[in-house]
Amino acid sequence: MNRLPLGCGTIIISKMKKEFPKIFLVLSILVILAIATPAISQTAENELDEESVQSLIDKQIEQLQKLISPEILAEKAISINTSPLTPGPNEDVRVNLNSYSINLNTSFVSWSFNGIVRKSGRGTVDFSFNSGTIGQVNRIKASITTAEGTVVTKEVIVQPAGVELLWETNGYVPPFYKGKALNAYQGEIRVVALPDLIENGTRFSPNALIYKWSKDGTLLGSQSGRGKSTLTIEGSLLIRPITVSVEVSTPDEAIKAKKNLVVQTVRPRVLIYENNPFNGVRYEQAFMGEFLMKEKEVNLVVVPYFFSPEEKETNTLVHTWRMNGKVFDTGEDKNTVTLKQPDMSGFSNINIEVESKNKILQSARSGVVMRFEGDTSGKRESGQ
Repeated sequence: MNRLPLGCGTIIISKMKKEFPKIFLVLSILVILAIATPAISQTAENELDEESVQSLIDKQIEQLQKLISPEILAEKAISINTSPLTPGPNEDVRVNLNSYSINLNTSFVSWSFNGIVRKSGRGTVDFSFNSGTIGQVNRIKASITTAEGTVVTKEVIVQPAGVELLWETNGYVPPFYKGKALNAYQGEIRVVALPDLIENGTRFSPNALIYKWSKDGTLLGSQSGRGKSTLTIEGSLLIRPITVSVEVSTPDEAIKAKKNLVVQTVRPRVLIYENNPFNGVRYEQAFMGEFLMKEKEVNLVVVPYFFSPEEKETNTLVHTWRMNGKVFDTGEDKNTVTLKQPDMSGFSNINIEVESKNKILQSARSGVVMRFEGDTSGKRESGQ
């Protein structure tokens, strides 16, 4: 069996790069080899010299050029793209043409929008429009006439769609807390996608759509798929914002919507409140700065904010109380302390530090300066 001489493949590739766009390089090589091999086998019984191989390749390329029309080559060599790739409703969209082998600057381009010519001219390689409302079908067609007279038509259909992202964390907040629980370091986040994709006037069910979730640019394959509109993630040891992205599409990917969400991370907090024996914890006023103690005794309770709930529920939070820098034991209830009015007036610095045993980044401190009036009840009684 006769074989092509060493280096013949290199000659073929070099010739094809000059004659055809890259997109047809592999296809053309296969066709030439299929045509050239029998011919070479019939021409010589032994290995051919390079000049003979080159002559035969030129003939085969000439035949191949007759089989592939300029229109087909030009159509494959020109691409049409939109920016953004997944337009939302009432968003400005730019459509542009690109080619590495055809000079579009010398080509005449006519742009039509939903069947009406809107823009034309030589070298007019881009077109802009407004996407309109959700579900609106926008057909953009570009008719290109190259300097050689080859006519090519490129078309793209843009259907705006929308998706909103809502997030929440399971971080602990006390009863009647009116704000939103913030995402603490190493906290758990739940993100819900609310898609709005419409085709032919019918809105797709969220369960029928395909969801592709990403966290900080990394695709979360196990949590992506059909009907997976909810994402649950846990913060890492890196103290930085978390970027969550989702791409929602119809099963045929004809309609897509994309949304990004940046969730800031914060350090957990602890606040000190009075635990009144009659009214309970007075959440309306936290102890901050300086507090004048008038009663004979006051019960203080420390309340965590944004810590993971399992840490609080399983008693894995470590409470360390200090008075004037010295640690003191508060008994069985580590989150509370009872202070009594001393005989003498004065000040005391009360500090509390709360740490999680399982999540090293979840810790917080707080403090208050207690100003005592002093217990003068005994003196008052003896003076009466």
